[in-house]
Amino acid sequence: MSNIVRAEEGIDLCTEMFMNRMAEVADTDQVIDISKWVQMYAFDVIGQLFFSRMFGFMKDRGDYRGYIRSLDLLLPTIATSCVLPAYLRPLFLLVGAMVPRIYKALGSLKEIEEASKSCVAERQQLIDSGDNSEKKDILSSLFEIVHEKGEKADFGTTEVQVEVYVALFAGSDTTAAAISSILYHLMGNPAAYHKLKEEINEATKSGQLSFPNVRYNEAMKLPYLVACCKEGMRMHPSVGFTLPRNVPKGGRKISGEWFVEGVKVGINAAVIHRDKTVFGDDADFFNPDRWLQGDTVDMDRCMFQFGGGSRTCIGKNMVVWTCYIRWKNWTAQMPLNGVAHDIRLSLLRLPHILQSPRSPGASCVVPDVLKRHWTTCKPRIEENLDIPILSQQIRGKKRKACDRCVRLKRACNRQKPCKTCSEKNEACSYNRVAHREASQSPTAALPLHPPGFQEQTLEERPDTIERNLDESSPTAGMGEFLVSDRQLSWDTADLLLLPTEQLFPSVPESTDLDLLDQFYDHSVGLGPLPSDDLAIYEAAFNSGPRFCFLNRFTPSSGLASCFECGTSSERRQILDSLRCSFRIPTTSDADLGSGEHNWATSIPKDKTQHLPLLRHQNLHVFGQSSPRASKAHQSQLFRTNEIVQMLKDVTTSKPKGSKKMADWSPVVEKSCYAFFSPSNLEKFLLLFWACWYPNCPIIHRPTFAAGTASPSLLGSMALIGACLSPDSTDRTRAKVWLNNMEEAVFNQEILLTEHTEFPRLTCDSKNVFERLQAIQAAYLVCLLQNWEGSKESKQRIRRERYTSLIATARDLNLGQFTLDSLNMADAFAFNWNEFILLETLIRVGTYIFLLDSAFVLFHNSPPRMMMPELNIDLICPDACFEANSAQECFVLLLDSTKRREGQPRLKISTALELLCRTEGSDYRKLQHLGVLNMFTIVTALNYLIFHFQSSLADLSQSKPVDVGLSRWISLWYQSECQNELKLRGMQPCQDMWKRVGFMQHAPEYFLLARILLDRWKLQHDGCNRSLAMWAHTQQPVCTTYDESEMNQFRELIRGF
Repeated sequence: MSNIVRAEEGIDLCTEMFMNRMAEVADTDQVIDISKWVQMYAFDVIGQLFFSRMFGFMKDRGDYRGYIRSLDLLLPTIATSCVLPAYLRPLFLLVGAMVPRIYKALGSLKEIEEASKSCVAERQQLIDSGDNSEKKDILSSLFEIVHEKGEKADFGTTEVQVEVYVALFAGSDTTAAAISSILYHLMGNPAAYHKLKEEINEATKSGQLSFPNVRYNEAMKLPYLVACCKEGMRMHPSVGFTLPRNVPKGGRKISGEWFVEGVKVGINAAVIHRDKTVFGDDADFFNPDRWLQGDTVDMDRCMFQFGGGSRTCIGKNMVVWTCYIRWKNWTAQMPLNGVAHDIRLSLLRLPHILQSPRSPGASCVVPDVLKRHWTTCKPRIEENLDIPILSQQIRGKKRKACDRCVRLKRACNRQKPCKTCSEKNEACSYNRVAHREASQSPTAALPLHPPGFQEQTLEERPDTIERNLDESSPTAGMGEFLVSDRQLSWDTADLLLLPTEQLFPSVPESTDLDLLDQFYDHSVGLGPLPSDDLAIYEAAFNSGPRFCFLNRFTPSSGLASCFECGTSSERRQILDSLRCSFRIPTTSDADLGSGEHNWATSIPKDKTQHLPLLRHQNLHVFGQSSPRASKAHQSQLFRTNEIVQMLKDVTTSKPKGSKKMADWSPVVEKSCYAFFSPSNLEKFLLLFWACWYPNCPIIHRPTFAAGTASPSLLGSMALIGACLSPDSTDRTRAKVWLNNMEEAVFNQEILLTEHTEFPRLTCDSKNVFERLQAIQAAYLVCLLQNWEGSKESKQRIRRERYTSLIATARDLNLGQFTLDSLNMADAFAFNWNEFILLETLIRVGTYIFLLDSAFVLFHNSPPRMMMPELNIDLICPDACFEANSAQECFVLLLDSTKRREGQPRLKISTALELLCRTEGSDYRKLQHLGVLNMFTIVTALNYLIFHFQSSLADLSQSKPVDVGLSRWISLWYQSECQNELKLRGMQPCQDMWKRVGFMQHAPEYFLLARILLDRWKLQHDGCNRSLAMWAHTQQPVCTTYDESEMNQFRELIRGF
C-alpha cells in the first residue's frame, strides 16, 4: 500500500482525465458504456502505478491495442479451463484457439507478455545508467527488492516480468469490476448515494479533505464512504474463481465435513458474501449501514472479494485505494439524479455528467432492460402513458456496405453505385442489406418513446468509444500487414485505390506508454530504414478517422473547436480557481469610504479626464458586484483606460480605408470599459495563457507583465481569452470588438512606418520591444479574425493584413538572429534578457511562416513567404523558454547543447535540406528536435509540394520531397518528440500552459503531404503519354486559389 500512496499525485492525473472525458460526453448528450470507461480508467491507473505514465486509453478515447476486447474474450475461456480437469484442459484450449476471435485475443495476450518484458528491460537500462532516481512507481520498488535481497528471496528479473504481466493482464479487470459494482449499486440506491454525498460535503466544509484531490488516509476516516465501498465489493466480488486447494495427506475435516486427501476444495466468494448467518437477513440487498452497526470483525473476515490467504489478488491494495479516494471526486462532480432502480450499468445516458433525464425510457436503450423498465417506470405511470411496442432487433453487426465491397473487404462509401465499384466498372448491389432490412419486424418503424421525446441510439449516432471497442484488435491487423509482405508504394496509382483499412492498418495514433511498439525497432539507432519498416512508420500513427484534427477546420469553426484549447470542463475549472483566489473586500477596508472605491486617487492627473466611465457603478466579477477593485485589478486600471482610448481614437477618426466598425457613443464607451475591465482582463488573460498559449508560444510568459505590455498586445490577448471562455456571453461580446481591434492594431504608427534599413538590434533597444509587441499583436489579431471573424474579415486578413504583417517582419531581417551569439561561457556572463529577445524573435518568425502555410493549405492561397526566407533558426526547447530564472534557463540551454553533441544550431532551411538530400545526408542530426520543430519541417514540406503543383516542375524534382517525407515520419517516432508528448501531454489544469498544442497532430500534415504529392505525381506522370494527351492542360490538384469556404480542402480530407 505504501507504494500506491507514493503514486497518489500521478493517479490524480488519471482521475482528472476521467472527469474531463465524462464532462465531454455530458456536453454531447450521448449514451456510453460507463463500465468500459471505468476499465480504461483502471488500465491508465495501472500505467501510473507501475510505470509512472498512462497507457493512453482515456486520452485516445478508445481501446488501446484492443486490450479490453481481448480480455473480454479470453477471461471466460481461461476461467473455464481453470476448473476443468488437468487432462481436458489442453484439449479445451486447443479448441478455443480454433475460434478466430479467441486466436486474435491470444495474440494480444502474447503482446501483453512482450510488453512486460519490454518495460522491465527499459527500466533496467535506466537503472544501469543511473537515471531512475526520480521514479517512485511499483516497478522501481520491485527492482529494489531484486537488488537488495533478490538472491535470498529467489526474486529476479524474471519474477519482476511476471508481476508486471499479471498486473497488466488481471489488475485492470478486478479494479474495474469493483468500481463498476459500487457505481451500479449507488445508482440503484438513491438514499445511500445522498447519504454518502452529505458525508463528503460535510467533511469538505470542515476541512477534513484535501482539495481538489483527497488523500487515502483522509478517505479512510469517512465511515460511510468505507461502508459503501465494502458493500459494493461484497455484492459483486472482483475475483470469481473458487481458488481450489488440495486436501493434505491424511484428509481434513472442514466445517463438520470429512474430505479425503487429494480432493480439491474451493470456496465461492459470491456464496459466502450472501451468507445470512454472517451478513444478516438482508444479505441479498445493498445496505452500507450494516458496516456501521456493532462489531464487523466476522464480516471483514468473510470478505473474499479478492481471494484470501496466499490466493489474495495482488491488486487488492490498488483496488481498495482507488475505490476509497476516488469516490470523493466522483460524487462531487457526477450527480446521479432520477436514475431508475433497475437500470443496466453498461449503458447509461449522460446528458450532464450522469444526470438522467426525466423522460421515460431515457436512461437506457437496451431492449430487454426497457421491457422491465417500462412496467415500473414512475414517470410513465405518472403521465398515464401506454407501454410502447418495442422493435425487434437482430443480433450481430448490421451490414451497410455493398455486396462486392463486403466480399472483397474493401471500404465502401455506401453510394449507389459506390465509389469502388464505379471505378472498377463493376455492378454494385445491396442485396444483403435489403434482405436484412426485410427480415426485420414491421413494427421496427414504430416509435419507441412517447411523442416529443427524442432518443438517439448507438446505431443512430455511434459514440467514438463504442466504435473503437467494437473494432478488432489493431495489433492483429498490423500482424496481417507484416505477414502478407505487402509494402506501401507511394508512387503508384494503387495507393489511391486501396481502401483505407488496407492502406493504413489500425494502429494507435499516439500513446502515453509505448510498451508494445514492436514496429519501432530502430528507436536506438537511426540507420537507413528498410522499405517495409518505412511503410509501418507511415501507417503507425493512424487509427480511426484519418484526419481527426484537420477535419475540425470549417469556415464556421472557432479557435476552441479547431485547436487544442482544453475541454469546456477544464476551462470552467480554470475560472473556478480564479474565483476562489479572488478576495472580495469587506466594508472594514480603510479606503472603502462611502461604499465606492475612489479610483481617481490611484490614477495620475493626466489620465483622470477619462474616469467618469472607468469608475461607473461597481466592478462586476463573475456576476457578483464588488465595491472596489483588488490590488491586482488596480494595477490594470491604466491598461483598461489605454485599451479603451486606443479603440475610441481609431473608431472616431476612421482612418482611410477602415472597415465597418461600431459607431462610438457614450453607451458604446461604457460597454467597452465594462468588457475590458480589470477583472475581465484578469480572467481573459488567464484563459489565454492556459488555453491558447500551448498553440502559440510566442510570448515569454515568465517575464510578461500586463502593466508594461502595449495596449494593442494586451487587448489582442484579452480578446483571444474571451473567445475561449466557457461563458457564451463573453464570446459574443468579444466578437463585437474584433474589427475595432484590427483597425487599432494595424494603424499603429510603428507598423505603418517604412524601414529601408533596420540596424542590428540589441536587447536594450526600446524600439525593438515596441516593434516586436506590435508584430505579436498584429499576429494575434490575424488569428482572431481568421477563426472568429466574419467571412469578409477572414478574406481581408488573408489578402491585405497578413501581407502587411509579413512586410513589417521582413524589415527585422529575422534571419540575422541566432542563439549562437549568446555568451554561454558561464552563468554570470549569460544575458537572459538577450536570450528572451532573440528566442521570441525566432518564434515570431516561425509562427508567421506557419500561418502563411495554413493559408496555403486550407485556402489554396499563394504563399507570401519564399523558401529562401526560411533561414530562421529552429526554436530552442520549450523548457528553456519556460524557465523562471536566468540560472535555470542557462542550465537547460547547456543541456540542450549537449544533446546536439556540439553541432551548430540549425535553421529551418538547413534542416529541410538535410532531410531531403538524396545522397550523403546524415539526417540523424535531427533526432534531437522537439514537436514544434518537427511540425515546422513537415509544414515546410507541404509548402514545397504547393510550389510543385503551381509550377512546371518535373517529376524528378519531387524525389527530394519524397525522401524528406519518408525520413520525417521515421524521425517523428524515434526522436525526442515521443518523449515530449509523454512528459507534456497531460499537464494538470494549473499547468495547462505547458501542454503541447495542435503541433502534436503533425502526422496528419505528413499524411496530407503524401496525398497531395502522390496525386500530383499521378497527374504529371508522362511515361506512357501520347502527344495528344500532352496537348491538354494538366489541372492542379486544387483548381481554385484563395478560396474562402475551404471546400477543396474539406473535400480532399473527406474523400480520403
